[in-house]
Amino acid sequence: MSLNNKPLVGKIFFIDFDDVLLDTKSFKNDYFKVFEKFGISAEKAEAEYKKMREQIAVYDLDTHISFLKKTFPGLEREPAKKVLYDFFGNSSKYVFKDSQPFLSFLKSHDCRIELITTGDPWVQKKKVFSSGLKDFFGKIHYVDTDYKSNWIKKSLRGKKDFFVFIDDKPKPLQDVKENFPNSLVIQIIRHNGALKSDTADKIVYNLGQVKKILQSHV
Repeated sequence: MSLNNKPLVGKIFFIDFDDVLLDTKSFKNDYFKVFEKFGISAEKAEAEYKKMREQIAVYDLDTHISFLKKTFPGLEREPAKKVLYDFFGNSSKYVFKDSQPFLSFLKSHDCRIELITTGDPWVQKKKVFSSGLKDFFGKIHYVDTDYKSNWIKKSLRGKKDFFVFIDDKPKPLQDVKENFPNSLVIQIIRHNGALKSDTADKIVYNLGQVKKILQSHV
């Protein structure tokens, strides 16, 4: 699917947050270092995180702390949550440099932009609201699954509007493409070693490349 004969003005965009607009790799590196305040090395905190992710599909802060407490019983839950919550409030420093210019470009063409992000809603809301990008989004969807097509269906309210979907992971890209074959599905790969999608219409490496794809149809 392309934007041929589909003017950009007024188009709908569903955009993921982590590793699309926010540099989650850098964010996580600093996140694990926060546990050093509680006598837990960043390496051990990350190891417990990886063990947790083998058992649960979506990150949850309380679950992460529970995993840590099994190995480090002296860790106090509420003080840890407060420190981490404060850390999530500094997400603006991890926003990719091309995120705001790209969203501004879409806004300048009266595009409808909806954020659709997976994870612990408590955590994601803090990250999104402190990112400096919140006001670009007409709607923000906090979901608990990588299968995002159902949320898009609800947002479209049964309409079969053409839209653009941007995500970094193969699973949600495949899910959306299978359920909305006429959508334009774009994978953005921000870091080396990321799995490429077999179903994405386009694969790009920054939002500037997405803008170039769109500009020829303005």
